[in-house]
Amino acid sequence: MLVVLPFRLVLSSGGGAPPSRAAQQALHLFSAVAGAAGVFWCFGPDTLHCFLTILATYLCMLVLGQTAAMVGIVFTGIFGHLLGCYLIHATDSYDINFTTVQCVLALRLIGLAFDFYDGRIPTDKLTKDTVNSALPKLPSILEVLGYAYFWGGVFVGPQFPIRRYQAFVSGTLFKPEQLRESLVPALSRAALGLVYIGVTPVLNGYFPQSYLFTDAFKALPLLYRLAYLWGLCKAAFLSYVGVWLIAEASCMLSGLSYNVATKKWDGLANIRVWKFETATSLKACIESFNVNTNDWVARYIFKRLRFMNNKHFSSLSTLMFLALWHGFHIGYFICFLTEFVVVEIERRLRADVMPRLTPIIPAPVLNIVCYIITTSTLHYALIAFVLLSLSPIKEVYSSIYFIGHLVAVLLMMIPIPRVRHSQPETATKTE
Repeated sequence: MLVVLPFRLVLSSGGGAPPSRAAQQALHLFSAVAGAAGVFWCFGPDTLHCFLTILATYLCMLVLGQTAAMVGIVFTGIFGHLLGCYLIHATDSYDINFTTVQCVLALRLIGLAFDFYDGRIPTDKLTKDTVNSALPKLPSILEVLGYAYFWGGVFVGPQFPIRRYQAFVSGTLFKPEQLRESLVPALSRAALGLVYIGVTPVLNGYFPQSYLFTDAFKALPLLYRLAYLWGLCKAAFLSYVGVWLIAEASCMLSGLSYNVATKKWDGLANIRVWKFETATSLKACIESFNVNTNDWVARYIFKRLRFMNNKHFSSLSTLMFLALWHGFHIGYFICFLTEFVVVEIERRLRADVMPRLTPIIPAPVLNIVCYIITTSTLHYALIAFVLLSLSPIKEVYSSIYFIGHLVAVLLMMIPIPRVRHSQPETATKTE
């Protein structure tokens, strides 16, 4: 978090005036050097991949301009390069190497190309999804390097458009005197992140992954096995939440996360903790977990597949893109495919079953039941994400009799009568 302090110092000084052009250039340079140095310190010479892909993206935008060819080349080149890195460097376990940074950077660069392409459209014809991100003219290479390497987002996100970064550095995102208000939220978010990071190894100690493949685990009653898997997957979630909260705290401290609409500092929140921890539906989980990445794929993938004229196919294609973005492990594809199926099932149950239950079951009881079902379903899908390879995934799912898959098939096969909503009378009496 201390690395972003120069941004805070420059943007909060100046007697209320925006930073000079020289100060802005200095911030871009600092962002680029600090981020690149941090990445190099963590992952060494392999991080040359990051610099070269940034340079290649910029050259492509410079030469081809705001054309569909530019977007196509950047998308296939950057994403293809990421997949090539996965093929060469991936192991059988979850890898922490330069590809961790590269996968975050890949989305940022692809989004940059799309935003530059959208910038050719007149402002009054842009959609609500692109009006604040479309990039009318090509930024300088220094701006792009500062944006790509910004310390608060280079390692684990969050994703954000370059227009936000430009407004931030130019001092137009917020007023200098407002920045002091971000200190307490930033420190609170960082403290919460440290709590999550501290709890994660404790839970991992209680729920070691190796125990899943022992005879002792398989001898446990089914309910105990399910509870163990619930705890193991909860620990996996905690690790993500912790690092996202620390990254968000850095963005808050610098000022980048200022939310113009709410006048708060939650504009780059990647996890909405309370909503996620108390979610009683998968929809609420998705809306509160990895928020900025979900927003990215909605804006640059899902909504640009409208030409397919099939929402289900667009959703499935988007989820398969997310799976491939994580890597080639079969567990990613099983996890996201399971998400697609269970979200569709939940949509059906929410529409045709919940209206029949709410009048007869007290709300607190129903919320508890929905919480248990939601988290259990979410964690069941996450088993594949955690284990990655087919053999251990199959072994663990077999040990609980593929219970989640069986329930899903059963729910898809059972005919559920649609709830008929009464329509107001529209007939009018004529004289």
